[in-house]
Amino acid sequence: MRWLYKNTKGDWVSTDAIAVNVTGGRKQGYRGYTTKANFEEGDWQIRIETSDAREIGRIYLEVKADPVAGERTFYQQKV
Repeated sequence: MRWLYKNTKGDWVSTDAIAVNVTGGRKQGYRGYTTKANFEEGDWQIRIETSDAREIGRIYLEVKADPVAGERTFYQQKV
């Protein structure tokens, strides 16, 4: 998973590449996740790449500050 941030010039800048081991599978495909710390508000892109840097997927998201954020609890949804 290659994480990229859109800078003030509008260019995508790579910030991290986080490896994910994928095993198994099912009829509907594969699923995996990574986590990242040290990020800032703005537009982000996550490129899903093979080990030899070929892109096989892409996700866009926007990070916004939450003015009422306190401690958060995250739950894993079973599929």
